[in-house]
Amino acid sequence: TGINVIDLSQTKITSLSSEFYKVKGLENVKLPKTINYLGDVFSESGLMEVDLSGCTELKTLEGTFRNSKKLEKVMLPEGLTIINGAFSDCNSLTTVNFPKSLQSIGSDAFYNTKIQFVDLSSCSQLVALNWGAFRECHVLDAVLLPSSLQSLSEYAFYNTAITAIDLSNTQVQDIKE
Repeated sequence: TGINVIDLSQTKITSLSSEFYKVKGLENVKLPKTINYLGDVFSESGLMEVDLSGCTELKTLEGTFRNSKKLEKVMLPEGLTIINGAFSDCNSLTTVNFPKSLQSIGSDAFYNTKIQFVDLSSCSQLVALNWGAFRECHVLDAVLLPSSLQSLSEYAFYNTAITAIDLSNTQVQDIKE
């Protein structure tokens, strides 16, 4: 469609699901502070940069920007707890901040992105890296894990450039399927 800008900043919307799915020309999004859930609302969009840092009520990203091929940079808000498939196949994505409030990085959350370094060390509530969380991130060559990490699932770092991971300061006792 011909939509370039979506400004919902003055609304009281708390949840978006698929309302703006496949809006290829989308260049700018402004969301309200009241938003607490984003489904696959901006999947396959033309967004290049997203700043969600003002969305202080946002708790869950669920497939939100999946397959947005131009997305390069994302600013996530403190308060965000769950990321599930939100950036899967965003193959231009290089920059993401990880909020301290993060508890779970779900399956294929960052599948096939161009992130090179992941610093989760200050994510003191992060307990789970689920199946394929950073799978196929071919340039990912370093990761720092938090001491709070309890669960590391199969393929979390499958087919990356990482040659070593230090789990010694984590609470991980086994790798789960």
